[in-house]
Amino acid sequence: MNKHELHIQNVFDVLNPLGGGVNGYLKLKCIQIQNRVAGSAVSGDIIVVSDDCPQAFIDYMFNVLNVKDVLVLRYRLSRDPQRYLNSHVVFEALVNNPGWEETLRRDPDLNLYVQSRSAFAAAYRAGIRIPEERWKTVVVDRVVDAMNDKANLYRECEALGLPLPRHWIMTSDQIVSDVVDLLLAGERPLFIRQARSAGGFGNITVEKHNAKYRIRELESRLLDLREFVHVLDRFVRTSFWDEYVVAELLDLYASPGTLFFANDTETLIISHSNQILSAGRSFHGFTYPIADPKIERHFTGVETAVLRIVEPWREKGFRGYGNIDWMVTVSGECFIAEMNGRTTAVVPPIKIENCLSRHGCDQPPVKKPRLSIFSQDKVNLNGFHTFDNAYEALHAKGLLWGQHGDGSGIVIILPPSPEFGINTIGILALGENLEIAAGVFKEGLHVFGEEQEELLLGG
Repeated sequence: MNKHELHIQNVFDVLNPLGGGVNGYLKLKCIQIQNRVAGSAVSGDIIVVSDDCPQAFIDYMFNVLNVKDVLVLRYRLSRDPQRYLNSHVVFEALVNNPGWEETLRRDPDLNLYVQSRSAFAAAYRAGIRIPEERWKTVVVDRVVDAMNDKANLYRECEALGLPLPRHWIMTSDQIVSDVVDLLLAGERPLFIRQARSAGGFGNITVEKHNAKYRIRELESRLLDLREFVHVLDRFVRTSFWDEYVVAELLDLYASPGTLFFANDTETLIISHSNQILSAGRSFHGFTYPIADPKIERHFTGVETAVLRIVEPWREKGFRGYGNIDWMVTVSGECFIAEMNGRTTAVVPPIKIENCLSRHGCDQPPVKKPRLSIFSQDKVNLNGFHTFDNAYEALHAKGLLWGQHGDGSGIVIILPPSPEFGINTIGILALGENLEIAAGVFKEGLHVFGEEQEELLLGG
């Protein structure tokens, strides 16, 4: 495998450009929102989930959403879903699925929105029988590929005069030597992102401790200079992109995200939520709303920045959901972090909240939530090995949404995958205010013998 024959480790969405799966468009989300896609379904939709996604979870989620006539197709994951899930495997699974003919009968002129050349090629090789002129794709203009490029974002923000942390854009040929030089010159810890990585993939933190070095995500121990160079070089050589954004690691107070939606006429701001991050700064979930003056005072400026960044992409043809992450430091400064021009893990919980608080939400975009949200992706089950076990345990304690009719409760948004050793679930706790939602979430953790994990932000 080389950088020109890339499997889709990055963003891999084949979806309605509106991200809503309406009108019979095929919606496929892998890597990023995985089986959470069930939480985005609308009546008459088509969704694609993994083979190991429990049917009981699908039935439960459709009941929560009160949706009907949803066609569910399945793909099979590799044993290493983070590394070997690829577009070829997924498209082959689709065309060999008994439901594929029904998909085409439902919408013979099905549109696929494919945001990479390799995904387009894989679909073509798989024999997906859709006339090429019917495909809406970025093979020609590559809008979404470019929009999700972190180096592009930083260049755009520089041109617009928007606030960024101190940073350097480096190529794979120079990054090892330049990062070593920066650390030797006394730079504080550095956060390295592959320009087109997705989520936590391709992000590492490097730092110097006296005469030793550490790469938190790759080695737990301290390294001498020779070992550090070797590990960093190995990371670069096994990466799929040639460009990186290297930025100083800020002393974060919060890492909010702003959800937007681009349609034919404008870009809408949906919500600001506070991301829950681990100490390694990987995404664990989010809380909504933000009720912290230190963060709220930046809302107006961030909304202006989001519109300035996104509108040019909308004019080039981008449609659908996206998220811009930003950072507030301990000292109160605000900086742009990154943009995800795609449906993110924030959308399904808000879609679910909309359905529960508004008694239905069948058309995109999602609306600003009315209920408070405490959502977390990775709650250890500790002996509750299946979705059914988890559901029954929460039901027995009266914690599931709808058991008491008091406007609070838990929705399971992501099932475990025991076949791949993933013994965690995602849960969405809802309440009339954030204190209630957080309390319900904490009760849910206790059901599984969990204490709240030490999280960097948002918890």
